[in-house]
Amino acid sequence: LTMANAGEFATDFDFQEHVQSILTSTLDAHTRYQKPVCYAVTFVQPVVFNVELDTTSSDDDDTVAAEPTAYLYPSTMSAEYAKVFPDVDITSILFKEIVLVNGVEFQTSVSDWGSTHETRSNHPSARFNAALRSYLYRGAVSLNVGDLLSSTDLEVTFTDGTTATLPWLAVYKTGFGDPDTCLVSPATTSSTPKPSGRLLLHLDDVFSSPGHDDLKDSDMGAASNLAMPFARPDRSLVVPFNDTFSIGCFIQTNTDSNNEDYEEAGVKRTLVMKVEGFAPPGEYMDAWTGFLNSAQKCLEQDFDLIVVDVMANGGGYVCLGLRLLELLVEQYNDDHTKVQMKYDLPHSPLMDVYIEKVNNPNPYINPQDVEEILDPSTQQPFPNGHAYYYPGRNVTQGGVSNWRTNWFSLNCQEAEALPANGFRPKKFMPPERLIILTDGTCGSTCASFTKIP
Repeated sequence: LTMANAGEFATDFDFQEHVQSILTSTLDAHTRYQKPVCYAVTFVQPVVFNVELDTTSSDDDDTVAAEPTAYLYPSTMSAEYAKVFPDVDITSILFKEIVLVNGVEFQTSVSDWGSTHETRSNHPSARFNAALRSYLYRGAVSLNVGDLLSSTDLEVTFTDGTTATLPWLAVYKTGFGDPDTCLVSPATTSSTPKPSGRLLLHLDDVFSSPGHDDLKDSDMGAASNLAMPFARPDRSLVVPFNDTFSIGCFIQTNTDSNNEDYEEAGVKRTLVMKVEGFAPPGEYMDAWTGFLNSAQKCLEQDFDLIVVDVMANGGGYVCLGLRLLELLVEQYNDDHTKVQMKYDLPHSPLMDVYIEKVNNPNPYINPQDVEEILDPSTQQPFPNGHAYYYPGRNVTQGGVSNWRTNWFSLNCQEAEALPANGFRPKKFMPPERLIILTDGTCGSTCASFTKIP
């Protein structure tokens, strides 16, 4: 604000970029800042990194782990990228191993990017995993637009010494570069894209191209929408993957009669659920209802095994994640207190004053947006702020002692009542048939979701 008052920002765009750069430096998903839509743009490439860990055998037949190797695979933007940059021969670089990115060793380049831009986690390994995606799909949440507008194209070097240069494709929403857009409601903005310079693609026009392992060069021209990625005759779509409420699913049927592993395990039909996040759009009760109604459609199917994919899930409403757990695990469905998590907050001079002056039984000013709290020992709301704040507990962490509040849990009664029809799955999978698929970038609520005993 001192800089703003001193007139050090020539435009509001410069101010927004400055605010974002400060919060991005915290490398914490809870403090990242997303600029208004008129300043937000995402830079993408037609490829993604596919990292493999090969093994080699030495002369004495001892298996030795090799360094991770990276290959370029098609991304969901491949087809659209080819339309905008027809002179770039994408097919010639697919499935090739790379060693350098912009003249720097692959892992070092990705790690450096993650350490300066990736806000999903402040844990180095999780940040690197997230950077494997965001390096080639640089979203507005973790990127200053000006950084790339002035940057050079991406150059990759392959194991044979050859190189390829790939310009960045900018994906933006209607109104980018027009500050007036940020002053009106989304419903009144124009639906016509406004290309300018490198800003060549409108977000609403994005389609995905097939990306499964048997993709061949001849498939590059084909595009399908996000409703059913990797479409195959042995997959039956239940809820589209572009579902409004961030959850989709399909049934994978084992059609290989010679697969003895499947036959012996008694697995014929697998339910695959993709949970993009636990923060679906809209007013929170409408969002929760839509999310859990979609989950019900998935769990009403006939299946022998469940795979829940939470890769790159950034979290969201805790109660929503815990409610989904209850629909997946029978012991949690029978007793919701088994999924309750205990929380506390540090005492501080500011909170001391807040409790004395307001004495609110919830630490949040507007608890409807983030759920109210309750006393885990009574399963009832606290009568006032004093009840959860005092006497508190003296906790020592890392050799430092401080006072913290009494334990409390989130009051998830509203989520417990959903779906509204009282749905209970007709069957629950035993632990060995409930697989949670994550990749180290599952944050916040999602991290809690994966901690199934």
